[in-house]
Amino acid sequence: MSFDREYAVVLPDGSFLQQMRQNADPTGYFFGSLFGPPPEPTAEGVRIFRTEADAQRAVDGLREQAQKVGVSDLFARVVCRVCGPWLVGDIGESIADEMGTFLRGEQ
Repeated sequence: MSFDREYAVVLPDGSFLQQMRQNADPTGYFFGSLFGPPPEPTAEGVRIFRTEADAQRAVDGLREQAQKVGVSDLFARVVCRVCGPWLVGDIGESIADEMGTFLRGEQ
C-alpha cells in the first residue's frame, strides 16, 4: 500500500493559495490593449504541490512579494495531507484485500 502526500499553502486569512488561470484575450495583445486592460486571471481551485520543497518555495515567493509592499511577516504556511487508495469510493472490499495482503506478508 502506498501513501502519497500533497502539499498546499494556507494564507493568513485561512484560505488556500489558488491555482490561477490566465484568461485568453481573444483579440490579441494589440487590439485588446485598445479596448482596455486584459482580462483578470480566474481561480481554478486549490494549488496542489507534489513536494514540500515546492510548496515552501511558493511561500517564500509570497513573503518576498509581501515585503515589497511593506508586509514584514506574512503568516503563510505549508500544510500536508496523506492520500491513500481507500480515501474515495466504496472502500470496504479494498481495505479487506489490502489487510489480507499485509497479513500474508505479500507487500
